[in-house]
Amino acid sequence: MEISIQCFANLVEEGVCDHKGAVRHQIVEGENIKCLITRLGIPDNEIQTAFLNGRAVDLKTALHNRDRLTLVPAVGAA
Repeated sequence: MEISIQCFANLVEEGVCDHKGAVRHQIVEGENIKCLITRLGIPDNEIQTAFLNGRAVDLKTALHNRDRLTLVPAVGAA
């Protein structure tokens, strides 16, 4: 299963998450956003809002094949 991730500001990391275009990542069935970002090395305390398929969601939200995840950083995160 595969999803695409887009990030902004200080969350951008080449090959992991980009603001210019979505980066694709493999997920396992039952994986949620928090598990994925932990696996990718993105600290959850730096995320203010997560959008899944255009809707604001909690980090405990389960991911599904072909989902589109957008991560917005917390204000003032470094």
